Amino acid sequence: MRATLACFSLLTACSHRPEAPHRSAQVAQPSLAVSSAPAASVAAPPAERISPALLALGRSVERARIERDVKRLARARAPGSPGWKQVQALLQQRLVELGFEIERHAYGTGVNVIGTLRGQSRERVIVSAHYDHIERCAGADDNASGLAAALELARVVSSGASVRSLVVAFWDEEERGLKGSLAYAKRSRAEGDPIVAAIAFDSIGFSRTAEHSQRVPVGFETLLPEQAALLAQRGYRGNFIALVANPSARGTAERITSFASALGLPWIGLEVSALQAAFVPDLFRSDHAAFWFADYPGLLLTDTAELRNPNYHCLGGNDGPATLDYEFLTQVTGSAAAAVAEALQPTP
Repeated sequence: MRATLACFSLLTACSHRPEAPHRSAQVAQPSLAVSSAPAASVAAPPAERISPALLALGRSVERARIERDVKRLARARAPGSPGWKQVQALLQQRLVELGFEIERHAYGTGVNVIGTLRGQSRERVIVSAHYDHIERCAGADDNASGLAAALELARVVSSGASVRSLVVAFWDEEERGLKGSLAYAKRSRAEGDPIVAAIAFDSIGFSRTAEHSQRVPVGFETLLPEQAALLAQRGYRGNFIALVANPSARGTAERITSFASALGLPWIGLEVSALQAAFVPDLFRSDHAAFWFADYPGLLLTDTAELRNPNYHCLGGNDGPATLDYEFLTQVTGSAAAAVAEALQPTP
């Protein structure tokens, strides 16, 4: 990838890089918000913005459950393989146990597992993760971490009635070009589904506190000098969660980062318009992009994958459960769970 685009791959996750729309000649620089202090000293947002009940919900996610699920889900699961079938069945079973209505969304080349917990309105909040992976790789970070987070979020958020409907979706064939999420988003747009937020978890369990554990591509310091200075001040420690949102997902991104700060989780957030994203094709590398293409609010959470994790796609070692930081993954899950619970109960 060209150096002028490379810096933005810090905030992208999986392997596939779908073709983006034609590059525009003039594109404004995207806005970037940063919480860059070490976890122990992250300042909480104003108290009036944080609901104590929702913060307690975020803290109620259980590390032991998440770790257990990662171990169950981390296995070779290329589409059509025995591991793929086993994980698909496990995800469906867990959603059924939580009271979700299940749709096996067969779209031609793959199968999405879609769970819906209906609220009082047709408006829906989607939380998702892709369940496919590549051959001969367990994929604990990419993306058993996202699957486990989505299951735990579903558990803690599904206990009460809500205004909006909660959809927990597990996409197929992300590694083959976002095929599953693209098929769903296209159908949703054709049917006029009112999606108010589509959150994708993709590689969210790897964290390192050592200096220089977070790499940045060539050109990052030139294009984003302020953010590069902040990362340098932190010693390029890879212990933050990255968020990538389009402008219509700003409210969801702000919810997540507010709870992340309150829970002591460092974060970096990037907001880009469709025009800006066209200039930066790496920003289309995960399932949030399917909802951008369908003109829905979309948001990606990621640990930045290969720019932090040497075991990405098992290229530098086994991407196994023992390599993940479960305290970090628990914080990410809790931040998203609290934000989703808030989004399900819109204020008049």
